[in-house]
Amino acid sequence: MKTYQLLFTLFAVFFCINSFAQGNGKTDSLEKAFATAKHDTIRSRVLNGLFNAYLYNDAEKAKMYALKGIDLGKKAGNKKIETSFNYLLGVYYSFTPKSDSAEYFYKKTLQDYRAMGDSLSAGVGQAISSLAIITQERGDFEESERLFKKSLDMDIARKDTVNMSISYSQLGRHYITRGYLRLALNYTLEAIQLFKTTKDQIRLADAYNLLSGVEMELGNFQKSIEYNELAIPIYKEANDQLFLSQALNDAGLAASLAKNYSLAEKYLNEALTISRSMDNFSITSSALQNLGKVQFEKGQTSTAIRTLKESLSFAEKAEETFKIHETGEQLAKVFVQSGQVQQALSLTNKALEFGLQKDVKSLIVNAHEIKSLAFAKLGQYAEALEQFKLFHAASDSLDHKKNSQEVEELRIIYESEKKEAEIEKLALEIEKSNLQKTLFAGGMISAILIAGLLYFGFRQRSKRNKAEYEKEKALIAKELEFKKKELVSQTLHLVNKNTLIQNLQQDLKEIRKTAGEQTKEIGKIIKDLQQENASDANWEVFKSHFAQVHNDFDIKLKQKAPDITDNEIRLAAFLKMKLSTKEIAGMLNVQPDSITKSKYRLKKKFNLEVDDDFDAFLEGI
Repeated sequence: MKTYQLLFTLFAVFFCINSFAQGNGKTDSLEKAFATAKHDTIRSRVLNGLFNAYLYNDAEKAKMYALKGIDLGKKAGNKKIETSFNYLLGVYYSFTPKSDSAEYFYKKTLQDYRAMGDSLSAGVGQAISSLAIITQERGDFEESERLFKKSLDMDIARKDTVNMSISYSQLGRHYITRGYLRLALNYTLEAIQLFKTTKDQIRLADAYNLLSGVEMELGNFQKSIEYNELAIPIYKEANDQLFLSQALNDAGLAASLAKNYSLAEKYLNEALTISRSMDNFSITSSALQNLGKVQFEKGQTSTAIRTLKESLSFAEKAEETFKIHETGEQLAKVFVQSGQVQQALSLTNKALEFGLQKDVKSLIVNAHEIKSLAFAKLGQYAEALEQFKLFHAASDSLDHKKNSQEVEELRIIYESEKKEAEIEKLALEIEKSNLQKTLFAGGMISAILIAGLLYFGFRQRSKRNKAEYEKEKALIAKELEFKKKELVSQTLHLVNKNTLIQNLQQDLKEIRKTAGEQTKEIGKIIKDLQQENASDANWEVFKSHFAQVHNDFDIKLKQKAPDITDNEIRLAAFLKMKLSTKEIAGMLNVQPDSITKSKYRLKKKFNLEVDDDFDAFLEGI
């Protein structure tokens, strides 16, 4: 009875955690579940769900649940639970934002996982990608790219579709920050396809919002609005106030660039209502800056000045230096237009000083343009001309930087495609080698069977007359030739089965992108293929053929190493067939490093030294 109660509680907790984004009522259910749950694992899952439920709406309450989780892990002596909540505490500090504290807890998470002998789990990958975000915010783009890709490689190794989709999305956001728009577009579209597959609506909305940013940078403002309009209802349904306000602000900016000022004001005012209620100074400042631009474009100069001054105030509260000077330059443009030239020059000089110090090209270009207009307004045409020349030179420099970015982007794309081509070529070579070895093995088995049957036929028919024997011999030879071809064909079929299934899966995934109503049926077929690919049927067929050639191989291994496992016997059989590490890894669906480690452990079980020839040892069995 207790077992059924535990299973029911686990199901209820799982349902609540995966449904929390659909309404505030779920948090009440989770809090009740936590109050009644007795098992530490269940309590930790509930706390995890509560943390995520409150993170975007009440960060301090989310922090409280993270601390409760850490305390739960310590009291239970469960380091894994404690470590997972240390990571969530890092997430809280990222949202605060306090990057130093966040970095401390992310690094602590990695250290603790590694101390537990875990270097590949989802928790490790998430901590690495979170560190990548912090590294990117500090301007070290190459290191952040390395970390993001490391996390993605780990997701792929685990075949973790959920985290894989997040990693693609993060790389998309990374590349848009660097101005590599084609890469950003490719990675974000990959993320969207995976989010649709995993039905992760919140992260699908994040990807739509990111894609809107790519389209905005490409000048496709209407497309940018459309992607945000896909994200906004999802955020509303999930009550995700933080990202809802961000998406509304982005939609407002895109609408303003498209000169659709009424739509821009609608979205920006909605964003402001939410960001003010959350005391989010950063988004409030951005929305006010964008609204001030719209008002200025509409000729509402006095209103624009008030709005931009308020934006500047919130940027200072958020302690975001770049945004302070970006808003300052926008305000300076309006000041020049309204004749408040000295105030404009004061703001512009500060922005220019920061831009030169940090090599922020956009601030430098805008500063020289504003100063040129300001000096012209004052009638100081020599100074205006000098600033215009500097503006022109800085613009050329900015264009050069964009060209350099495009070249670098092409290099990254080329290297990625080259790597993929090399992998594909290697896969083809391995397939070819496997076929050759299988043909050889099949031929050997067939030859042995033919010899045996011929010998048997000779013994049975030797008592009969020679003419009849010769006639029967010819018939048997033809029959055995047919059986030989049949055996080779069957062996080839077994070898090619995994490759065929993988190709079918890939083709079906491509078809599913445009399948419409048939998506669910195609998904079921893909799942069935995955189950077939993961079955042990292929091994059993291989083992039966192998046993005919190498009699009692497994028994002999067990005599030499009684604690040898079935998986290790399988590995030894493949090694005896002279298959390479990469070939074995492909057949077992694991990484080559895993095979190398398993081979080392297997040698130790047979009391072999590191330098001993393992192939020669297996030949003797």
